[in-house]
Amino acid sequence: MSRVNNKTHKINYTIGGQVAEGFEEVRKAFEYNFQSGVEVSSQLCIYYQGVCVVDLYGTVTDDVTPGGLINDGNGNHLMATQKGYGAHSIQQVFSSTKNLSAIVVALLVDKGLLKYNEKVSTYWPEFGQHGKENITLADVLRHDSGLPQFSRQATQEDMEDQSIGGKLDQLIASSTPNWSTPHTSTTENPELKTLRRAYHGQARGLILQMIVQRVDRKHRTIGQILRDEIVIPLNLTNECFLGMPLDIQRSGKIHIADMLSMESGAREAFDEFRDDEKQKELQNLSEEQRLSVAKAIQDALAERKKNNNDPVWSRVDPDEETHSDLWSKHEKNGFMTIVRMGCSFSGIRNGEWSRLHEKPSENGHTNARSLGKIAAAMAGRGAFDGVQLMSTDAFAESHSNITHKFDDILLADSRFTQGGFAEFRLEQTAFNTKEGEGNIFGGANTFDLEGSFFGWGGAGGSVFIWSPEYDIGFAYTMTGMARYIVGGPRTKRIFSALCECINMIDIYESSMDKVDL
Repeated sequence: MSRVNNKTHKINYTIGGQVAEGFEEVRKAFEYNFQSGVEVSSQLCIYYQGVCVVDLYGTVTDDVTPGGLINDGNGNHLMATQKGYGAHSIQQVFSSTKNLSAIVVALLVDKGLLKYNEKVSTYWPEFGQHGKENITLADVLRHDSGLPQFSRQATQEDMEDQSIGGKLDQLIASSTPNWSTPHTSTTENPELKTLRRAYHGQARGLILQMIVQRVDRKHRTIGQILRDEIVIPLNLTNECFLGMPLDIQRSGKIHIADMLSMESGAREAFDEFRDDEKQKELQNLSEEQRLSVAKAIQDALAERKKNNNDPVWSRVDPDEETHSDLWSKHEKNGFMTIVRMGCSFSGIRNGEWSRLHEKPSENGHTNARSLGKIAAAMAGRGAFDGVQLMSTDAFAESHSNITHKFDDILLADSRFTQGGFAEFRLEQTAFNTKEGEGNIFGGANTFDLEGSFFGWGGAGGSVFIWSPEYDIGFAYTMTGMARYIVGGPRTKRIFSALCECINMIDIYESSMDKVDL
């Protein structure tokens, strides 16, 4: 029995895949998410010491109405379902895509075509104007360039012209850094009060796109290099895309799963706040005015939930009690985060155009198996199963020079390497660390394990991380989106179980070492 929408209703689901001996607790945690009604379709893939030890998928299987919603028999729609979902299904992973674009950059650094500490204007002279003259490649990758958004929002025409000197290129070059001073958010850590950054949601990948095309000898895009030098060598063809061609989308050979919003009507609720001039006005509001507008947004969301046509998998936040404090924190202090959280609501993302064009920060379409294998290669310091993606020196360089700052957009401490990968320290996932407080697994039980994972997650809940220290690659993908900034309760449960398994393996191996043979 699952608790959905504050009612007890039996939700039928199926779990498929395999789990290696010693990792049974991970499967239990994965299945618990379905039992408790906080999943609709998801995948999980974990590599340990070069071996795939967890390869799971799950999906709700109830009979549904024509609208794709489970009916409780009393006329109440409860959750969505997706027929045909399995281990090979493709879904959008949002900002988990940032790892893919950062890995592509690392490949070019390895070839000597880029340097992290070099000014962007060295590669792209037109970029070096309007206050951007001294911005380095590492600044962009660490979200430190001061360009979380451009002088105006990128249009469909901009996105369709990502060529060198094209419309998107010109938009970025003409933009001025707009986040050089702290805004209204605060941090309790005194050391971070003057060390601030602003998360480059979509901007990071688009800036990198223009740089990469200029230095690559074939002038390939990030998506093309990803395909040629990562996807094909790792045998992930038709499993991992950054920009999905229309013929593939329409071929019927792969199952593309729609992303499903946690709640309805969000797109419309944000429409009036998307205008460029309105955005400029919003940045200058007082704290009281921000609270007022934030409340208006929430009221609008509540009103629009009553009548909607967006694909919705749950009418309420399935983990509302767990993460209501975080949402309240963002509602009160991170107004601009709320305004820009359109990507957490899926309606506009489930179309051919959105999947077609490359957005190297957000529109990777793939599955956990693919991300898990790439994460395994990163855990192997650039190599997996005979495939060398990058040299060990390039890997080390991409994971070095970590800076610790407070992010005014995410409202959290963040640590980023010069290669653009976040560092998540296991010792900071104590139970008293809440979701959103700087760690993708805040609140997880790490069973006294110490060390670091690297990578990032995506809006709605996807996670794509690795640990060279433990030789672990971890990937979680899902279609049922929730309002998590990074990670969330679903992956917290899974990660706690993984740490328990690794801890037990360490204890067993340690005891065997002490046996006198």
